Amino acid sequence: MVPKEVNPKTKRRGQIIEAALKAFSRHGLKETSMDQIVQESGVSKGLLYWYFKSKDELIQAVFKSFFEGAIGMTGIAESSASAIERLIRFRNVAVSEIARVFRFRPIIQELYVFAFRNKAIKKLAKKEFDIYLDLLKNILQDGINRGEFRNVDPADVSNTIIAIIEGTSLLFFMGAMDADVGEQIGNGISLIIEAIKVPE
Repeated sequence: MVPKEVNPKTKRRGQIIEAALKAFSRHGLKETSMDQIVQESGVSKGLLYWYFKSKDELIQAVFKSFFEGAIGMTGIAESSASAIERLIRFRNVAVSEIARVFRFRPIIQELYVFAFRNKAIKKLAKKEFDIYLDLLKNILQDGINRGEFRNVDPADVSNTIIAIIEGTSLLFFMGAMDADVGEQIGNGISLIIEAIKVPE
C-alpha cells in the first residue's frame, strides 16, 4: 500500500507546533516570544501568524497535541474483540501515550496552569476526555451485556480509569512520583479489570 501523502499545510503546521514545543521547553511558556518560535521553526513571521494568530492560539495547539492518542483509540471502538480484550488494548494504548508525552515534561506544569485559566483549553480538554470516557463506557456496558463484567456502573468505572491515568501522570510530571509511570498506570488499570471481571 502506498503511504498517504501528508497535506503540505498540515505538515507545516505540525512543524511549527514542534518548534513551539521546543522553544517553550527551553524558555518557558511566558518567556517565549513569537520571534523565538520563528527562529526555532525557520518560517517567516508572516507565515507563523498566518497559521497562528497569537501565542495563546499556538499554546492551545500544543496542548491539543496531548490528545493525539484519541485517534489511536478508533480501532478499539470499531473492534469486534471481547470487551476484556478491548479494555486491555485501551490500557496498552494509554501506557504508550505516556511515553509519547514525555517530551512535554519540561513545560507540563505550565501547560496545566494555562489550562486552568483558559476557557478554550478547558473546553478542548473536556471534549477530548469525553471521547475517552464514552469509549470506556461503551466497552464496559458491552462487557456487562455479554456477561464478561459484573453489573458495575460504567460511568463510575470509566471515571476511575481516567483518574488513574491523569492522576498518576500529573504526579509524575510534577516530580512527586519516582517510579515507572507507564507501569504504574498499567498496573492500576489491570487491577480494575480484575476487580470487575466475572470469574470464569
